[in-house]
Amino acid sequence: MRGDTVISLTANDLLIVVSVGLILFVFLCWRLYYVAGRQESGPSLSDGAVLMVSDGMVKQASVEAVSLLGACEDHPIIRVLDDLLGDSAAEARDAVNRLEMIGEPLDLLIRGPDGRAFELIGKPSGAMIRLVIRDAALMDVKLRDAEDRVNAADNALKKRQWEQDTLTGLISEAPIIAWHRSASGDINWSGGEIKVRNTSVTADQAVDLIVARTKLNRQPVLAGQPQKSRIEIVINENAETASLHVVEIIRQDGSRIGLATDAGTAASAERTLTRFVQTMTETFAHLTVGLAIFDRNQTLALFNPALVQMWQVEPAWLARRPSLRDIIDELRTTRRLPELQDFHKWRSRLLGLFENTEAADYEDLWHLADGSNIRVLARPHPHGSLAFIFDDVTERVRLEQRYRHSIDLRRATLDRLTEGIAVFGANGLLQFVNQAFHDTWGTDSETVYAAMHARQLIGLCERLSLPDPLWLRLHSFITGEESRWAWSAHLQMGSGRRLKVRVAPLPDGSTMTVFGDHRGTSSLSDFPAVAADLPAPDAAAGDAEVEEQGNVIEHCDLSDALDHTAMMLDGQNGANGVPVAFAAPSGKRIVRAAELRLRQILFNLGSIALSCAEDGAQI
Repeated sequence: MRGDTVISLTANDLLIVVSVGLILFVFLCWRLYYVAGRQESGPSLSDGAVLMVSDGMVKQASVEAVSLLGACEDHPIIRVLDDLLGDSAAEARDAVNRLEMIGEPLDLLIRGPDGRAFELIGKPSGAMIRLVIRDAALMDVKLRDAEDRVNAADNALKKRQWEQDTLTGLISEAPIIAWHRSASGDINWSGGEIKVRNTSVTADQAVDLIVARTKLNRQPVLAGQPQKSRIEIVINENAETASLHVVEIIRQDGSRIGLATDAGTAASAERTLTRFVQTMTETFAHLTVGLAIFDRNQTLALFNPALVQMWQVEPAWLARRPSLRDIIDELRTTRRLPELQDFHKWRSRLLGLFENTEAADYEDLWHLADGSNIRVLARPHPHGSLAFIFDDVTERVRLEQRYRHSIDLRRATLDRLTEGIAVFGANGLLQFVNQAFHDTWGTDSETVYAAMHARQLIGLCERLSLPDPLWLRLHSFITGEESRWAWSAHLQMGSGRRLKVRVAPLPDGSTMTVFGDHRGTSSLSDFPAVAADLPAPDAAAGDAEVEEQGNVIEHCDLSDALDHTAMMLDGQNGANGVPVAFAAPSGKRIVRAAELRLRQILFNLGSIALSCAEDGAQI
């Protein structure tokens, strides 16, 4: 028994020894594998690189320190830190110096030149100091995140401060009143004031009135929906009022926040606009033309009574603000539109004016089935609107038609006369000649045309006739240089044909000339015209320099006037075969008269005498 016991203990001991040996073997193998792996993969700072420093020199360095820093034993710790941290080493150097000098522990987070983060831990260790350098990448991430959160919180705090300062400044300095009311209506806070003219509206005045209005307003309101209103507050004993624009918002908990601003300018503008609209409405109501204004949505915004009468529609229907398309369709049904070959194309063109209202320029004349004529204009109106004007021009069109018919009838009548007629305007331009004029002078519509100046026509006729002062007088008469009294004269054409010329003013300043064949009978009726050309006895009296007809009164020689008349009548004398002789006193015979008018009178007397003379007569 005993011997058996001894053998058993020996076996257990052997088993323990073997087990311990196996464990040591596995640990050594793992250790060798771990060290080899770390040497192949580079230094790991999870455990830290340890440096032992004394008197500023590195005395000992761990394997991790050698892997990270290289051979650094017996090197100054300052240079080792500079090589590792670069420009960021200043803080580490100062901390290490304090650790050596006064034993102050250090724990720093420092980044190297490549941005890699290290944790530097140092504390005294006997006569030396012990520095541990660890990889702080994870700590750096967390620290950065913490810094970002701190910065965000700091910015948020600053914004809240700015917000509070801004709101406080606005309420205290700007013309604003603000308040906060509880769900039960109690005023929790109010502030601000609005200066109106020579006084101010306080927050208490405004909020009290708003609370009173809220109690009277029993309509349900929705949370978060702004409630806008306009209130009037009596500000002095003269019953002057101040207008405030109020905005109040109901929050989810039932409380109310609001503000009020000065609405005096807006209220004044609205009153002015209201008066203007009333004035324009009254003005439009008295217009005889129809007016319709359509907004940018082609909806009728404004119309006047004349439009109702012209369109023959119910005012109530127009008051419902129909669209332009609906109005066009209704007018087509009641036959208040012109008959059109392509109605849809015409309507599309009218509706297309709204595509560019600024360039809209529509004008048309509608001929309706009942004989009415409506002139339609479309012009741009502010804010993309269009204004249509409907003018009933039926009577005007009829008058124009009658006028044109009358003119055509008169022209046709004048064209059928045997006497040549030429009418000159007040500006001296030819307005009308009839066919008898062309037949008399041998012209046509190309040589004598409308708007031809009297000077040109007179020059043409003067070349076709014998020299005669009639043409100078006619030019003066047409251009207004001579008195506007009807007169007549005789004229001989180059062909020997004798014409009687009659000139008469027309009411509008125009001049009518008539060229007719001269009759061989006595022309005593012509003498009153000649007598009319003689100056009145009192016209030449006194020292007046200019007589009524505009001719200059001067001293002239009667003998010279007779000689000039003889020369002018010389051509007619030869053509007619009637001898003409002049007998005048010898010497000069000076008289006070208008020389030009005197010569014309003498010439007219001679011409009439020639025209009345019979064969064998002598003048």
